[in-house]
Amino acid sequence: MYTDILPTRSNPLRFGIMCTGTTFPAWEADCIRKLVATGIAIPALLIIDSRKPGLDSAARETGFNKLSSLFRHTALTMSKTMKAVDMTMELEHVAKITCSVQVDGRHPGPAGESDVRQIRKFNLDFILKFGSYTVTDHVLSLPKYGLWSFRHGDETKYCGSPPAFWEICDGNPTTRATLQRIINQSDAGIVMKQGSFPTTNHSYKSSLNRVLTDIAAWPAQVCLDIEHGSARYLEPRRPSAKVPNRKDPSNLQIIIMILKTWRNLAAKFFRLILRHEEWAIGIANAPITAFVNAKTLPEIHWLPIRARGHYVADPFGFVDDNETIILCEEYDYWRSHGVISKYSGQDVESIAYRGNVFDTAHHLSYPFLFWDERELYCIPESSEARHVKLYKATPSVSSWEEAATLLSNFAAADSTVVNHDGRWWLFCTNADDGRQDKLFIWHSETLLGPWQPHMCNPVKIDVRSARPAGTPFHFDGDLYRPAQNCSITYGGRISLNKVTRLTTTTFEETVCNVIGPAVDGKYTDGMHTLSRFGEEMTLVDGKRYRFFTGGFFHALKLGLRSPFSKKGNA
Repeated sequence: MYTDILPTRSNPLRFGIMCTGTTFPAWEADCIRKLVATGIAIPALLIIDSRKPGLDSAARETGFNKLSSLFRHTALTMSKTMKAVDMTMELEHVAKITCSVQVDGRHPGPAGESDVRQIRKFNLDFILKFGSYTVTDHVLSLPKYGLWSFRHGDETKYCGSPPAFWEICDGNPTTRATLQRIINQSDAGIVMKQGSFPTTNHSYKSSLNRVLTDIAAWPAQVCLDIEHGSARYLEPRRPSAKVPNRKDPSNLQIIIMILKTWRNLAAKFFRLILRHEEWAIGIANAPITAFVNAKTLPEIHWLPIRARGHYVADPFGFVDDNETIILCEEYDYWRSHGVISKYSGQDVESIAYRGNVFDTAHHLSYPFLFWDERELYCIPESSEARHVKLYKATPSVSSWEEAATLLSNFAAADSTVVNHDGRWWLFCTNADDGRQDKLFIWHSETLLGPWQPHMCNPVKIDVRSARPAGTPFHFDGDLYRPAQNCSITYGGRISLNKVTRLTTTTFEETVCNVIGPAVDGKYTDGMHTLSRFGEEMTLVDGKRYRFFTGGFFHALKLGLRSPFSKKGNA
């Protein structure tokens, strides 16, 4: 079937698939289809180990041979990503070879000279390896861009299957996955794509589906990077250090994991109905650039919360000669609704509530403020409405008028714009898909657009540093981007990222500092906004947990809508 597709590339990338047959788990089938959908890659060869045909072999290779029948049914039948998909018709015109194997413990793989000769004839650009085979160095050197393999676990501590299993056992709040280029026979590799996902500790199926669904797109993204000359990470370099490979879980470990998910589900339910977020706005007596190297928080003046059962968060503001103005989200638990409110005063001590600025039928939050050519603009988050609207302040800053719709039909969360290297950039996450962990970028020559999506969207998957958390700023010639660190709890801390590469085809950043709430302050449970407030001050917010009657009924309403789920509104 795939031979009938006309690629958009005159000389498409030719890839091989190391597998056990033409039946794949659904996520692997999706991975192959996404590769073909790029229009620049076609499957040219199936390298099949005839000793373990079909989906059952894939299941055994990922550790499911020792699972209880109930857990096996849940993981392989109820999990949408592990259901068997027969691709015999789709791959009927793809060449197939059956390889002999070498045995290294429980890991077989292509070994003989005849295998190498056969594979060499197909002039492959890369080989995608599914399963836990050990591959000889001779095979690794055949494709131009190497052999690609998925790896599960924390690459600094361990690797091992089943995917997303050990993180629940260990109580790890994040689940790691990596697509690597294998460098040598010991399975050491160089990282091509990597992600940190929030662990759904009360549901193995949900955690598994989330990880496998997202990583299926990574090989296609690497191909796009190759096409645009931005795959520098494929260049040979020192591989990551060898870490222990965990054995398949025993039946006892499976039972313990299942008991932990039940315990975590009960704990989540009681937290949902008894502990409710209360956010407050703080004014830090330090410029935003001071947070690049800050080890402790500066002195913070907290604004009072004006009504029980309300909270204020996501502060953005500015200071002029006449007035100090802050816009923020104000959330009412009784209404389950957020609006954009205004707080102002002649100085910090006199700041008080002055009314609502934006109030619509859908929830609003994160009123991102910025200046362009002496004009003040605001982008309130309206992900429920699935658009990003830009508003411009009137000269007196007493009202706002709509200036443009920057994005349509996209549930952008916490849209944040900055002008960098002569181009406008918009950062956000997707409320419909990984609100906390997937970073998307748009770019435009002018503020009013048109805005184009970044070629590598999502450019990053990392629950520790993806979702925007305030004002991007330049310091010593570099661009810094505050981001939420939601690895332990929603809005737990702020990761301050240094952007090292930002073009229309590439994006790289590194975390240079992690800023958490003061352990001895009023709001010790979270912090998720860092925004510029004049030249000498910075706006922050802080979270603590309390019980509210309105929060109790709000939680019940959410539970009826989607059991045991809670949407972060702040």
